Amino acid sequence: ILEFGIYDLKEGPFKRETKDREVVLVPQEGYFRIEVKGRVWEGDREGGPFSPPYGENNASAIYVGSNSYFTLQGEGEVIFYTAPALKDLPPCFIPKGSKKYVSRGEAFWRRDVVTLVTVGKETSNLTVGETYSPPGLWSGTPIHIHDFDDPSGKQSNHEEVYYHISRFRGKEIGSYPVQLLFDKEIDLWLSFIVRDKTVIALPGGCHPVVASPVSDIIYGWGMANQGK
Repeated sequence: ILEFGIYDLKEGPFKRETKDREVVLVPQEGYFRIEVKGRVWEGDREGGPFSPPYGENNASAIYVGSNSYFTLQGEGEVIFYTAPALKDLPPCFIPKGSKKYVSRGEAFWRRDVVTLVTVGKETSNLTVGETYSPPGLWSGTPIHIHDFDDPSGKQSNHEEVYYHISRFRGKEIGSYPVQLLFDKEIDLWLSFIVRDKTVIALPGGCHPVVASPVSDIIYGWGMANQGK
């Protein structure tokens, strides 16, 4: 259902017809210019996601609905998520920093989350955002799953992709954030050391993340389902 990709803008310009899917693009670094059905938006993420002062974010996003098209160019990197559109919606631009971080969790599982687009507001299916985890702290906690359509059990069936970036601050061999995937019901027990610019498609189960003591992390995330 969910598609993830990366545009290296120096290889552009890129042209895409969305057909029956909707697209959310999130600039990661550099300058971008996007034209959607004659409307033009441009901006930058100078210095990348880690450049703002602590507690602030410089994330922006562009939503392109189904049965549309866009042209993207610039210098830097833009990631994107796509999913089947449940209805036609107009394109929109979420300016840099217009959506604020929200502190979630507490103690050793405290993190900052910014939700850039939400189903029922900007999109029909995709929910996309970013999470910042300070060094040594957990996110994805309390642990949870979203593998089944079970409203009574407070669960929905959503696919999800994480795009990890990390900032090394120590003197050791390198940063070593860890992504866990586990679920005793399906005998899933996996762990990954995630390097900078690591993509993980979550196959199901619990999926907490811990930043290493010598690096903080930001991971972009996108979610979509079959429309239930």
